[in-house]
Amino acid sequence: FLLSIFIIMCYNLYMIDNNIDLLKNIKTDESDITSDLNMLKLAYMGDSIYENLIRDYIINKYTDKLKMNDIHKKTTSLVCAATQAKIVDKMIEDGFLNEKEVDVFKSARNSHSMTKSKNSSIVDYRKATGFEAVFGYLYFKNDMDRLKEIFQYTCKFIDNLL
Repeated sequence: FLLSIFIIMCYNLYMIDNNIDLLKNIKTDESDITSDLNMLKLAYMGDSIYENLIRDYIINKYTDKLKMNDIHKKTTSLVCAATQAKIVDKMIEDGFLNEKEVDVFKSARNSHSMTKSKNSSIVDYRKATGFEAVFGYLYFKNDMDRLKEIFQYTCKFIDNLL
């Protein structure tokens, strides 16, 4: 198990190191980041970011308490569309997202994807797409402080679910 984690960490460090040049080419102009064509790309990237953050959070919180299979089940339950929909609904209800983040959420939520949800309602799936797009938007905007704030809010929410 520890060897697997070590290999994943080394691979991630390798990928980060080799992608530094790509980060220099990230478009940070608002119109480039939030164009209609990019909404699903933001969600695609945000999905990856969110899942990795959740995996890291769950591994660090439960490694000594749970078996790997149980860690996987917890992670899966937190990255599913229904949970993401609940999180983003609460963020919007609390006024936690700023105006631009709400715009990105709504634009991505309303974008038409060619894929369909297998295990959730279409409403939850679209909300999850919007939620993930906010993560992608902040990543491409290179606003890691805000990304961290949003993830910390997310962790407080999910701690109540666990």
